[in-house]
Amino acid sequence: YHKLKGDDLLMDKKTKVAIAHKEIIPGSPRNFGGDAVDTVYQMLSKNIELIGGIEQTIKPGDKILLKVNACWPVSPESGIANDPRTVAALVRYLKKNTAAKSITLAERSSIGANSFESLKKTGIYEAAMKEGVDKIIPLETDLRVKVKIPGAKIVTGEIHIPQCVMQADKIIYLAKLKTHKISGVTLAMKLTQGILPWSEIFQFHRRDIEQKIIDLLRMVKPDLSIIDGLWAMQGQGPGSPYKEDLIKDFNTIITGIDPVAVDSVASSIMGFNPMFEVATVRGATIEGLGEGRPENIEVLGEDINKLKRSFKRGYISLIGLHPKIQAYVSGSCKGCCHFTRTGLEPWLADEKKMKDFDKVDKITLIVGSNKDIEIKSEHNPPKSYTFVIGDCAEEHKDRGIFLPGCPSLSLHGLMPFIGLTDEEIKDKYNNLIPHGFTP
Repeated sequence: YHKLKGDDLLMDKKTKVAIAHKEIIPGSPRNFGGDAVDTVYQMLSKNIELIGGIEQTIKPGDKILLKVNACWPVSPESGIANDPRTVAALVRYLKKNTAAKSITLAERSSIGANSFESLKKTGIYEAAMKEGVDKIIPLETDLRVKVKIPGAKIVTGEIHIPQCVMQADKIIYLAKLKTHKISGVTLAMKLTQGILPWSEIFQFHRRDIEQKIIDLLRMVKPDLSIIDGLWAMQGQGPGSPYKEDLIKDFNTIITGIDPVAVDSVASSIMGFNPMFEVATVRGATIEGLGEGRPENIEVLGEDINKLKRSFKRGYISLIGLHPKIQAYVSGSCKGCCHFTRTGLEPWLADEKKMKDFDKVDKITLIVGSNKDIEIKSEHNPPKSYTFVIGDCAEEHKDRGIFLPGCPSLSLHGLMPFIGLTDEEIKDKYNNLIPHGFTP
């Protein structure tokens, strides 16, 4: 997995990635003062100096687009979004150390969430504004431009890119150190997916999601990639509801020019073998979009071996989730299983919400074709429910409630459904689906 064909991918000089770590960073993502921002500022400054200085990336008069991670309107201390301390420190650093014409912070939150609301609730908006960011753009409100990605393998049709992305001179990604139960990790490369509109993000959100991320890297390749690991997330990321999946005070920042190398180093810190276990790193390296081979990356700053730990992996299996849930998943793909489990997990992780399951006798999930399997299902709301999930399972739609899509959004956002009628559930599901797109 480490040896690639052809000498064209071999590099004379190793790609540089810098790691900064502090045992203590004052405050928390919700409550912090100037001393916390100063500490993170020093970490960022040291990292950027180690990889060659900010002047090699940002030139006087550049318009900078800073893409952050604020996927849902959640607490700053959830570990799901960027830490406001990192956002504040980065904006301050760019204001002090560059002669950029403007700094625009942008985000498009996930699955129907309002990006402005997400930026406000996570504390990112306030942190950036306080440090003097010039503009904040929820990407669903920006004008979009139709483009095609040269050399793409699966994203071959037209997609719609925000105008602010197209007009930026330099793009900086501020990703989050998190696992992801469908793609393994969600780091710098995956941040490009947040540029697409909701109606397009679901395309190829299946077994080929990693190739989609690689294709998108051909379209938008950040000029500087930073991974915020002050509070990290393991397990059922990118938005795990399990308290044990939050890793507080990991206090690590990873920085580099090459997003593939940055993701490789971050994956290694999380206990992954990047060229074996992380398909985005492996695939992007093979396609010549960056360098993911650890032996070809010069890691500067902190000793990576001292920071490595085995992050718990995410899982999408629907087998054995609850005594009242029966899952038939033969022929299913990662997308439908991912969204189904994501919908259920806030209930499975909360003892109070789990009491809702006392009201039903059985919930049956039919995901994928399930050919040659004897399916025993029962659909009699509100005592029993059967969900037929995804276009591949359409032949079973008469057994219960059919939730179409490829992938189906399934139970993501559909819970709580217990007590609702078929019609109410179908209306709720239809409201989740992004219908078309008007640029």
